[in-house]
Amino acid sequence: MLRPFRSAAADDLPQGKRVRLTRCGRGATAAVCARLSAATWTITDAFTPGLGGPKHIDLYVGEETGPEFTEDPLYTTMTGATLRIG
Repeated sequence: MLRPFRSAAADDLPQGKRVRLTRCGRGATAAVCARLSAATWTITDAFTPGLGGPKHIDLYVGEETGPEFTEDPLYTTMTGATLRIG
């Protein structure tokens, strides 16, 4: 079950591993970075083979509702982000 601001997906981390976003790198506003950094995420899912890959993680922020969900600032791609894995 996916939970907003708790669930994450990754190929190279085991399920149940907890992660925190410690630096957003490029691609997120300061407000989005603060919101994503405040959460503790747990790997609960893996990608469809070929869609994830090393150093790729998806943080689940909620349902994709309506045709404009990609306009939400939380729908972002960051590069150079740093995680604390614990």
